[in-house]
Amino acid sequence: QVPRGYVVAAASNPPRAVTSFRARIVVVVRHPGMIKVGFKPTMHIHTAQVPVRVTAIHTILDKRTFEVIDDSPSVLKAGQAAEVTLEPTKLLVAEPFADSPALGSFVLRATSFLCGSGIILDVTTYDGPSRAAASSSSSRRRR
Repeated sequence: QVPRGYVVAAASNPPRAVTSFRARIVVVVRHPGMIKVGFKPTMHIHTAQVPVRVTAIHTILDKRTFEVIDDSPSVLKAGQAAEVTLEPTKLLVAEPFADSPALGSFVLRATSFLCGSGIILDVTTYDGPSRAAASSSSSRRRR
């Protein structure tokens, strides 16, 4: 039985935990406010739900062509597309969308509002303790 939020993979290509990632998001029209650095929505990715923080807004993009419209935005408004950096509050398994569509697409929710959806472009992987040591110690704690 695999717990919710866990990722199963071949031993030859183990999943990578990420500490931050660059993503292309589209802000949903019904979001009630603006998104700025420090905004903390909940990310739904594969079967995991993890709070994330917007740490940078890089560019605002044309929604149809994804060409850069603004190089130094401070906020995102409803209906805009952008490239942002997101940082999960706990370790999360994710991959760039080009490598794995299932692990590279997500939606963002704030309270009861769907505030955006997007794809992961690039990830910064976690270089902490080995995955085997982390998984064996966490399984001991659960028992």
